[in-house]
Amino acid sequence: MTKQKHGLALIAAGKRDSEKLIGLADSTIGELGIMSYVYGLFLLNNGAPSEKYTALGIAEELVSKQFDDGGWALSGQYSDVDVTAMTVQALAPHTENSEAIAKAVERAVLFLSQKQLEDGGFQSYGTKNAESSAQVIIALTSLGTDPEHDERFIKNGNSPFDGLMKFRLEDGSFCHEEGKDSNGMATYQAFMAISSIVRFNRGQGPLYVIDCPAIYEEETPSEPDFSETEANGQTEEQVLPITEQEQTHEQTEDALIGEKNEEKPSENSNKPFIAAAVIFAGAVLIAVCIIKKQKPATYIFVIVLTAAVVSVIFLTDVQTPEQYYGSTKNKENSVGTVSIQIRCDIITEFDSEYIPKDGVILPKTYFDIEDGDTVYDILVEAVKKYSIHIETTGPKNMVYVNGINHLYEFDYGDLSGWIYKVNGVTVSVGCGQCILQNGDEIVWHYTRNLGLDLD
Repeated sequence: MTKQKHGLALIAAGKRDSEKLIGLADSTIGELGIMSYVYGLFLLNNGAPSEKYTALGIAEELVSKQFDDGGWALSGQYSDVDVTAMTVQALAPHTENSEAIAKAVERAVLFLSQKQLEDGGFQSYGTKNAESSAQVIIALTSLGTDPEHDERFIKNGNSPFDGLMKFRLEDGSFCHEEGKDSNGMATYQAFMAISSIVRFNRGQGPLYVIDCPAIYEEETPSEPDFSETEANGQTEEQVLPITEQEQTHEQTEDALIGEKNEEKPSENSNKPFIAAAVIFAGAVLIAVCIIKKQKPATYIFVIVLTAAVVSVIFLTDVQTPEQYYGSTKNKENSVGTVSIQIRCDIITEFDSEYIPKDGVILPKTYFDIEDGDTVYDILVEAVKKYSIHIETTGPKNMVYVNGINHLYEFDYGDLSGWIYKVNGVTVSVGCGQCILQNGDEIVWHYTRNLGLDLD
């Protein structure tokens, strides 16, 4: 979906005639499950060119994927609040032109109303979070529904906006779960939701309709308001719940090497010797400067540069693979124990030195956890301890696992890659955001069909 989001960003920037939009919809719609249909429809709703699809056709395709309970999901049999809300956002411009789409959206709104909690908020995969509330708010405003006063979404006196604001921190940012630290994804999705409310109150239309008269015939200003453009810019940079983030095949040399090591430096560190060599080189340069009768400023520069390099050597912990792998963190403040497995059962039919015959890369193994430890933290501990290869992209709170044990996304199909489950449930947030509890069971699976082949 990253390419589709980039396309939306171009449209928001007024570049509908960009050559990069040509063929974008045709090559991406439907390629990565339901969310590629949703973002593909966002593109078509905003005038992106397509020779294969129409906006109405993709809208009808999404309607055909609606579950009996009125919602949508990435996989499985039960609808998810986030996916349902985002699908409604994409379908919203078409409700007036199709009775079938209008009825599907009505069912989806009823589903969202039924899933609302008493404090006004929402949860996804059993976790109450800010992002779910934000997506519902954007969906309601896309339909021209007031998320602060619509009776269907007032529970115990609380609206979706009230539910969202429970995650707001003193510094103005938002946390993913109540009582947790500031979270980047929660913050920008919350600001998107707030922007959608501002647009709704100003009569400016849905967040994902970027001043496109082909979809909405109401008058739009000849020169867009700066604040509106800025809000749309935030929209285009939206990142999906981490389980649906765009799966690119940009693979790092080794995503773990160079990561901050929380253990004490090795007693066999070569840093003193390297520093001594740098100091010696500095002394040689100074001697050369003296022989050539350079100005005093040159000596000072060499001395300062030498001191800076020595400081970097001692302040930076660079490890070899041998030093990195096998190291573990001593957890003195353990609050429980969790288990982790890494499996690739679904591809054991293929012949590869990296695919164990029984599909088990790491059998069920136990690790202590400290307060705030995530699925990603335990995955890193496991691969370090047992010298298992891993490659990732993105910062920790938005990290995406490209490959484990030299098995990468897309290696065995366009929908293949790594997903994780906690206690048998596919979680709607990224592994760097999923906080663990005592007794949790983590299983990393290689899938060939977005997890649908694992049930």
